[in-house]
Amino acid sequence: MVKYPLLLIAVLFSNVVAALSVQADKQQYGAKEAITLHIQADGKHAQEALDLTPINADFQRFSVDFAHTQTATGWHSVWTLVLRAKQVGEVTIPALSVGTAQTQAFNLDVSSAFDLDQTRDVILKTTVDKSTAYVEEQVIFTQWLYQRGHVTEGLLSEPRVPHAIVKRLGNDTTRHEKIGGISYQLIKRRYAIFPQRAGSLVIPKTHFSGRLAHRNDVLSQSILRAKTKLTMQAAAIKITILPIAEGFTVDNWVIASELSVSSEWDDATDTFTLGVPRVQTLTVRAHGLLATQLPKLSAPLLLAFKTYLESGQSEVHEDAHGLVSEKHYRMTYIPLRQGVQSIPEVRIPWWNSHTQQAQIARIEAITRTVLPGNIVHQKTPVPSRPVLPPVLPVKPVKPQATYRTWSDISDYLPSLDTVLIALGILWAVLKTRTWMSPEHKRYRMHEVKEKVVTRFMYNIKKGCQTEDNHYVYHQMLAWANSQWPTQHFANLTHIARYLKDPELNRKIEKLNRSRFQKIQPGWHGASFWRVLKMVMKQKKPPAPKNPPVHLPTLYRQ
Repeated sequence: MVKYPLLLIAVLFSNVVAALSVQADKQQYGAKEAITLHIQADGKHAQEALDLTPINADFQRFSVDFAHTQTATGWHSVWTLVLRAKQVGEVTIPALSVGTAQTQAFNLDVSSAFDLDQTRDVILKTTVDKSTAYVEEQVIFTQWLYQRGHVTEGLLSEPRVPHAIVKRLGNDTTRHEKIGGISYQLIKRRYAIFPQRAGSLVIPKTHFSGRLAHRNDVLSQSILRAKTKLTMQAAAIKITILPIAEGFTVDNWVIASELSVSSEWDDATDTFTLGVPRVQTLTVRAHGLLATQLPKLSAPLLLAFKTYLESGQSEVHEDAHGLVSEKHYRMTYIPLRQGVQSIPEVRIPWWNSHTQQAQIARIEAITRTVLPGNIVHQKTPVPSRPVLPPVLPVKPVKPQATYRTWSDISDYLPSLDTVLIALGILWAVLKTRTWMSPEHKRYRMHEVKEKVVTRFMYNIKKGCQTEDNHYVYHQMLAWANSQWPTQHFANLTHIARYLKDPELNRKIEKLNRSRFQKIQPGWHGASFWRVLKMVMKQKKPPAPKNPPVHLPTLYRQ
């Protein structure tokens, strides 16, 4: 252990080796403050399986809690250690082992500068688990409320972070800590924050208010005497948000601390049968992601199989490190060809927030033998020799008129194959004429235009949800010029003048104003999108009907 008399910036360190992980509960610790470590191992282990000998030299151990938990991936063993460093400075959490799995040592900073102001009855502190993060990366924001005495009517504000998604993690946890000989009740509340824009992210100040009863009031349980009103706030926190890593785009950007994809077939056999469907269940599981951030899979286009992809429900739960999300997909394969056929691999590129490297989660390609379908073969019975009747004398027959039979006429008619080929050629000619007709060309152009306009409308909705006024401005211009290409819109004012809606004009004017101000007064993405959607329902041009197929006249004049 190395001592440092100056204040150090603590680095919250989390290390994962194989199936064993360890994490401290916050970044900075006071000299008299307890350190909490969370240790998790895959599988069921006994409490004595964790070797705590390495920590006895430099730490005073208060308590060890042990439990078994079950998740979608199986059973886990969880230890919670409460320690206190014996010295001030940079302290080392040594390597801990469970069986053959072992973590790596990491450092924490302990300083008397981090001690609580024990002259106060209520103290509020806030921390984050990282000072630099990528766009859409999970940041754990924790509120620590220390209180002594009887506090009533307590109200702790939630963080309201612009350009970020904030999700509360579970319920508050409460425990008692003794710091400097004084017993405090510690209330811990956690949030997962997912920044949506690169740059500087500021978590504003959070506030606590309540009433503190005097000690004689508590003892006498009196409710007639006035209580002291408490108000306090924690300092704002600034985080640097990095843009999407090189090699990724907005469409395939996935960042997590851990991501895996697994596969399970409905049948354990390695052979397929022609025409008989087989189902493969794919499960995507990620740590530190919202369910909406999970990567989306698509069905491959194969010649030997007809494929269908069915998306299942998403599941989200929490652990000591934040959110854990998973989603199930059902991929159906229907064999179309016999023989040895290949099923391609499943690849999901993602960015590891622990190692700061790009990785690929994959399911390897496989080959399967497709057998012919189950056809019942029956033996053709051999006909027995017929018994001929006795030959009778032939009576003279009066000559009758002869008629042509169908067999005689069929010799002069074309075969069935020839008729089918001729009909096929006729159908191809008519289909080509229809496809090349001006009406059908206009219909295809309208379909392409509808897809482009729909894409721009989706981008506008997304920008309104994230309150990104610059993004909405550019997408509005692109959408209007795609919807009405002959107008050549140059700015939003031109669009408002064309749509002739007073309410939308006011919203567009506020949007224009907000683009040139640091603060965006009066413009809200949700109300802008609501008004725009109502106007577009009235202004949307009708789609041309599918042009009819004109067949040539059967009898020409």
